[in-house]
Amino acid sequence: MNVMKKRRLAVPVVAAALLAAAPAAFAQKAGTYIGTNNEGDEVEVVVAASGGGFNLTGMSDSGTVYCKGTEVGGWGVAIGTSDPITNGGVTLTVFVSTLYYTSTMTFKGKNVSGTIDFAVPVFSGTQQPPKKACSAATKKQTFTATLSNTTSVTPPKGAYAWPLLSSK
Repeated sequence: MNVMKKRRLAVPVVAAALLAAAPAAFAQKAGTYIGTNNEGDEVEVVVAASGGGFNLTGMSDSGTVYCKGTEVGGWGVAIGTSDPITNGGVTLTVFVSTLYYTSTMTFKGKNVSGTIDFAVPVFSGTQQPPKKACSAATKKQTFTATLSNTTSVTPPKGAYAWPLLSSK
């Protein structure tokens, strides 16, 4: 066999080997991933095996929200979902009357990283009952988390947001 024929045969074989190895680069594992966002708050991502693949089944986070540029407090969020993870990534979007939440994440082995944005309705002013409300939003958060254990916690059914007690 001449050298040109050997090279032509080697290229498809090497390409096939690389493609077969590619899924391993983002082969997430089922379990609970725990980490922090750029504000230093804990982020929890829950993944479950599903029919030969994986689903994002839960997410929790907290962050500081701002109304027209003014900090109005910290809020916690817990979401139950069943979004399929495809090619190592998933986008979670929740839009209910009390919460807008979006997170895009990428899995690499035992790690996950991504971004989070969320907004909640907040009453403003001291008048009782309140007459004004604001859609208070976080600044875009980034997060990283690592597989903590291979036991998936049971996420909530639905999406919830609540104000955190201020430590100021």
